[in-house]
Amino acid sequence: MNRTTIRNIAIASAIAGIVSPAAAATYSYDDDQAAQRTLYVQVADGETETFDTTWMAPSGASVTNLVKYGDGTLVIPNGTSLTAYSFDICVEDGLFKFHGTSVLGNTGTAHTITVCDGATLQNTAGGNNSGLGTKWTTHFTGMGHNGMGALYEATYTYGSPFGKWVLDGDAKAAMYGNGENDVSYVNLNGHILDLYLRNGYFINAANIENGGELRVHGDPANASFAEFRKWNNFYGGAENLISFSNTTWRVSSIRINGSALPGIDWSMAFDDKSAMQIRGGTDKTGGSSIPNTWRGPIEIRRDRLPLSVLADQGELGFAFTGAVSGGGFDLQGLDTTMLSLRLANAGNTFTNGVTGQYAELRLASNGTLPADGGALALTNSAVTLEDRSGMWLLPSASFSGDCVVSNGFGRWRELAKDGAGTLDYASSIGAETFQLNGGSMRLSLPPQAVRRRAVCAGLVEGIHKDYLAPGWVNDNRYTMLNQCVYKGTKPTVTNSVVSGMRLLYDSSTDEGNGWWTNRYITYSGYIWNNAATNQTWAFAGTSTAYWRLTIDGNFVMGWSNWSGSLKFTPNGDPQKVSTNLWEMAPGPHYIEYRTIIFPNGSNKAGPSMAGQYMKDRTEPNYNWDLRHGLMYNDSGVCTKNMDDYRDVIDPGDGSLLTCCLPDAMPASIGETALPEADLVFSNAVFAAGTTLVLSGDAQTFRRVEGWPTVTGGDVVVTDALAVDGGGLGSAAFAVSGSLTFGTGAALVPPDEDARPQDGGAAGEYVVGTAAGGIVDAPAAARNARWRVFVEGNAIKALFLPEQTLIKLR
Repeated sequence: MNRTTIRNIAIASAIAGIVSPAAAATYSYDDDQAAQRTLYVQVADGETETFDTTWMAPSGASVTNLVKYGDGTLVIPNGTSLTAYSFDICVEDGLFKFHGTSVLGNTGTAHTITVCDGATLQNTAGGNNSGLGTKWTTHFTGMGHNGMGALYEATYTYGSPFGKWVLDGDAKAAMYGNGENDVSYVNLNGHILDLYLRNGYFINAANIENGGELRVHGDPANASFAEFRKWNNFYGGAENLISFSNTTWRVSSIRINGSALPGIDWSMAFDDKSAMQIRGGTDKTGGSSIPNTWRGPIEIRRDRLPLSVLADQGELGFAFTGAVSGGGFDLQGLDTTMLSLRLANAGNTFTNGVTGQYAELRLASNGTLPADGGALALTNSAVTLEDRSGMWLLPSASFSGDCVVSNGFGRWRELAKDGAGTLDYASSIGAETFQLNGGSMRLSLPPQAVRRRAVCAGLVEGIHKDYLAPGWVNDNRYTMLNQCVYKGTKPTVTNSVVSGMRLLYDSSTDEGNGWWTNRYITYSGYIWNNAATNQTWAFAGTSTAYWRLTIDGNFVMGWSNWSGSLKFTPNGDPQKVSTNLWEMAPGPHYIEYRTIIFPNGSNKAGPSMAGQYMKDRTEPNYNWDLRHGLMYNDSGVCTKNMDDYRDVIDPGDGSLLTCCLPDAMPASIGETALPEADLVFSNAVFAAGTTLVLSGDAQTFRRVEGWPTVTGGDVVVTDALAVDGGGLGSAAFAVSGSLTFGTGAALVPPDEDARPQDGGAAGEYVVGTAAGGIVDAPAAARNARWRVFVEGNAIKALFLPEQTLIKLR
């Protein structure tokens, strides 16, 4: 029933005399003879009238529809209950107020309230129940009566004062109480909803769908926040927008489409004085079962977006996989709670960089932290570069306090360590300029030999589509590695032999659907004994298909006597558990794991195998349920108890499995996938009193000024070592290993106007020492005041205060 029809019916009813002169408000019915009637209530502009429940029960009839019109205010007071009636409501003009809780009923048949353009539905008395309740659906449009909002509440404290929401046009809702809105459904219908908040407001268990924009506005004079709690379902894509201004967006955990799978595809924008506050959930790995991921594009319409957290709320984290543009981030964790933010879009274009404390910044690939997007400045925080094989080009970065940088190779524009604390640097990311201004830096990346193993971690998988066909060839070969080097653009694969069956994961190949095709599969590569002596390992396996494990070409165990002709003979019940001991010498051993998968009968392949019980039928106390495939232990314990074993899984660093030997990597992987031979800092400046801790490899610097105490390894200088005259006399560097100068490398004396720490007395000063010796020492260097030279295991500087010619020794 549209606005004009309602007015015409009301006017016609009044002319017909269907009006009660004794009523506080003008009311009428559409048909005073009908058993079910529409009640019309008119309140004049400037008037406030109280609803009379007798209007709902005319003699011999019931009201099924209530229409309020006129610019005045109609009030359903606290204590009045309309739960006994079944009716819909239309607010045509003015204000329709209800006081208290559940005055319109929260049980029985679902009903609808329609709030027309220019009208307002208002709850004012508040309470701790559900207001209209979930049985009511509120349709509304417009800015409300005199701009106050189509929906308006001032004192509500808990529940849903307006039931389910459906927009019939662009609309405003003003929520000015300390409200917790348990609205379960918001249908934007392609329209814009401006939600105005004062103090705090919650949106719980909300389905937000059918396009449009949700714009959340806070009160600049108050600490406003909007909390989207669990089970929020944002149906739609990047064409939909949610934006925040003058308010903090609190996030507990976000879930999509009723499941725990992360991902909201809406666009999101942060305007003036907007912020985020993470209260729970984590997305440190981006796993499919972890909430708190926003996949849609994000625009930061300001210089900074603070991300604040509360302590003692468990694991706190969030991920933006959509492209981020505009300003940067300020990550504010607490000393008791680490905030994790994961950026996963290589097309990020945000500026003003990232600052923060007690934060973990996880970067999926190069470009997620724009090289020209502003500096990174973190305190007591961590940076994890998830892509181990790609080249990283990063902005300038500074770290203070205790910080960690992990993985990756490439370049920072500039890198600095400031203040006290230790920077634990487990990365091959070099820098054009590096400054160690305070505290210590630990280069904890493993030696290069170990790093090479990480590049080829995993095994090689060979799949043959039809095991009955002649001429089997290895026609689908790629490493099982999360950042697989020569797998191309195919989906990410596992990095381990978890089970022969479950590894038939890839049905998107040109070979067709792997789950329904007979398959002969080979996993091959190298398994490593990292101990210095021989060890006895125990292997165990179970499968419903024929399989075979060989190490260094020797049969270890399986259910077949595979021969070169590839004929198969069952070797017992294939549902038994097979175990065997094998002596492993130090180093790598060629391993091959073969299996055949049948898609029919008891040997069905694919996910259906996960439901089969895999028990050793001769030892029923040992339950191998869901433990298909290959397992091992390196303790020499050979039992049929699955708790004594762990899956053959490489952790991703090549410490257990590699697809090839690191020093004989195939051309298909390519040298570009390898980290640099050494971490190189081109221009390094070290303050006196700082410490550099090496991990065993020789550390290379191009040009060095000053020097810290160096422990744990050797140092190479390829271009020049410049002496800072101002620090002499108070401290000297000390290298625990050797100091080697590259071809053409030189010593550089201090500036002529530099003075030693003791005020400038003439004399000889020790610049630094290298306990392992100074190799390929360059010639002495001098100017009018200084002469720098190598003597034994020390670098020394001779200072003369007057402009005196320094003769060469």
